[in-house]
Amino acid sequence: QRLHTPAFTTAAAVSTSTTRRFMATAAAAPVVEEVMELPTNADNELLCIRHSSAHVMAMAVQQIYPEAQVTIGPWIDNGFYYDFYFPETVDAETGDVVEARKLTDADLKQVKKAMDKICAKNYPITREEVTREEAERRIGELNEPFKMEILQGIKTEPITIYHIGDQWWDL
Repeated sequence: QRLHTPAFTTAAAVSTSTTRRFMATAAAAPVVEEVMELPTNADNELLCIRHSSAHVMAMAVQQIYPEAQVTIGPWIDNGFYYDFYFPETVDAETGDVVEARKLTDADLKQVKKAMDKICAKNYPITREEVTREEAERRIGELNEPFKMEILQGIKTEPITIYHIGDQWWDL
């Protein structure tokens, strides 16, 4: 089976559709000894799901840890990932220094819950094309040096920005 999503879709629609498809396939799958063709990276729909999933994960991390800076987060052969940088910060309430950190397994459980909440809100996922100057302006407002570095590596125009509702965006 293939997942067909319109050009304008939502994170929840992708998540729900994928889960339903998997569950229905798993529940009804007979035990046979034949090779099943799995989606590959040539499957554009699978790549869209991976790309959107990476963005939902980055949004969740930045909701939980506002100091987190997004570095790079592409789809890969077997899923997706994002690298994050957690700089040393100062707690606004206490004035205490919060040391730089890495995500732990416990943090990842929180991230998964936040991702589920984002998907449940059914935000639209939209694509926007902007000029390089506009992208630089927006990234500058976010103070995201790694996004700026990625932008500098993009040689084509227009620059493509993907939005999750009006809550979050990335290149």
